[in-house]
Amino acid sequence: MVWMQYLGIGLLLATLAMGAYLVLRTELDAKRLVIFTSLGFFVGIFLFLANHITSIEIPAVDEIIATAGQVRADAAAVKEHRQEIERHKDEIASAARNTDKAHQDLAALSEIKKKADSQLDSIQQAASEAEKGLKRLNSITDFSMLLARANNDNRYAFDLLVEIAKTDGIFKELAESAVIEIAHEIKLRDRIDPKFPWDAYSISPEKSLLGEWRAIYNHIPALYRPAFLSRFWQQERFSMHDRLEFLYIIIRSDSSLRTVHRACMLMNNVAKLNKNILAKELYIEWWEKEKTIKNW
Repeated sequence: MVWMQYLGIGLLLATLAMGAYLVLRTELDAKRLVIFTSLGFFVGIFLFLANHITSIEIPAVDEIIATAGQVRADAAAVKEHRQEIERHKDEIASAARNTDKAHQDLAALSEIKKKADSQLDSIQQAASEAEKGLKRLNSITDFSMLLARANNDNRYAFDLLVEIAKTDGIFKELAESAVIEIAHEIKLRDRIDPKFPWDAYSISPEKSLLGEWRAIYNHIPALYRPAFLSRFWQQERFSMHDRLEFLYIIIRSDSSLRTVHRACMLMNNVAKLNKNILAKELYIEWWEKEKTIKNW
């Protein structure tokens, strides 16, 4: 700055003048005089050269100053961040706690999911077992109903029991025992027939035509059919072919198990197969073959 230069020059001149005056006019100690004049002289020189000194460029010093400035700026920023953190430390702590809690919650949820999956597997397994049990229960119920129908003279139920006895299912042994017992029971009762109400059906066994016999048969209860067949078989006025053909139709399609058994026994008088109702198919096969090769 220019004013500092002027101030320095002025101070130098004043120091010189004051020094000369003190030397000439006073008895001041020389040592003190030198100190006084030297101090004034150096201060004047410093003021005169101050502007030049401050304008000298030293790269290393500039870098140090710049670095120091950056450090101060960074320190200020850090301080500001610290103050910001301090202001929000409660929120940060809460967030940290929430984060820890979130991790704990996630771990808990994962454990709950594992337990839920395990429980779901158990439920599905239980449901599967229950379904199997229900099917088994239904099967047992169906088998029991089938057995009851077969014991109640139902030919189709009996045929199904025979098929079950041929399989490897859970009811194989029961079916085998059932069909043997039913066949044996039918054989024991084969000759026990209720009296047929001929008058109620307006038919004369010795006079009615073959067509009348067949027509009436389709309307009589199963209870009377075995006796009806036995009386029909005794009608030798009908050809053997007609009588065997009628029995053949009964064996193939009649719904009464006792009636089918009676038809097999009547056909056995000619076929000589000596089989019971369990082998009724053999009587069917026999007649289908014999009626084509022999004139009955």
